[in-house]
Amino acid sequence: MKKKFLVLCLAARAATAQDIGTGLMPDGSADTYAGASLRSSSPYLKDDPRRLSVVPLLHIIFANGIFISSFGTAGWQLSDTPGVEYGPLFNSRNERAPTDSWQVAGTQRIKGTPDAGAFFNYALGDALWLRSELTYDTNAHGLAFSAGAQKTLAQIAPHQNLTLSLGLSIADGQVMRQQYGVTGGDGSPSGPSDYRPDGGLAAVNVGIDWNWAFNRNWLLNGSVNVAHLGAAAADSPFISQPNLIRYSAGLAYRF
Repeated sequence: MKKKFLVLCLAARAATAQDIGTGLMPDGSADTYAGASLRSSSPYLKDDPRRLSVVPLLHIIFANGIFISSFGTAGWQLSDTPGVEYGPLFNSRNERAPTDSWQVAGTQRIKGTPDAGAFFNYALGDALWLRSELTYDTNAHGLAFSAGAQKTLAQIAPHQNLTLSLGLSIADGQVMRQQYGVTGGDGSPSGPSDYRPDGGLAAVNVGIDWNWAFNRNWLLNGSVNVAHLGAAAADSPFISQPNLIRYSAGLAYRF
């Protein structure tokens, strides 16, 4: 469902802060990948069933630092300093309309315009990175910020590693109200209730990615990410629970 990405986008910002620059893929590689993954997540809309989807995997990084991802991210890594990454960043988004389903009735319409911002990443050493992202939401005309840490445990088994991540995301009131607000409620038990959240914490995330390069070109990946929504997001009338769990398993070819 196209609205699913939109409801989860703020919750995912802290997790995807790790997916920037030369660490765009879970193993931190600067290679080119293509493949596919199976993805599922816990229901977040009231009375919404769990769904399984197949999504493409694509990551390209050019010699000049420009990178493109099938996750809807593109940017330019401008730093020449080892252990420091920064540059412009663009995130695509899908649309959402209050007529998409009864669960999102009364929400603001979201157009599919890209968001623009910048990222800054800093290596502390021993495969530990601090990552951050500041984004201007071109729909809500507001700001969102995410920050986190990423640690890679290399060679936990032959050709296998784990990447652990922890982060949080915050947004101003304009972004939060567009993502989670509801207007025009009728006050009935079965109908939507008016809700205008303030800016603040959108979510706290923890994640784990497992990678197995079982030959020179092929990579198998599995990941689990848990997002705990902040109070302003979790209290939205159309959110069914404060904890969102996302799972994925994918196969990619490294060029």
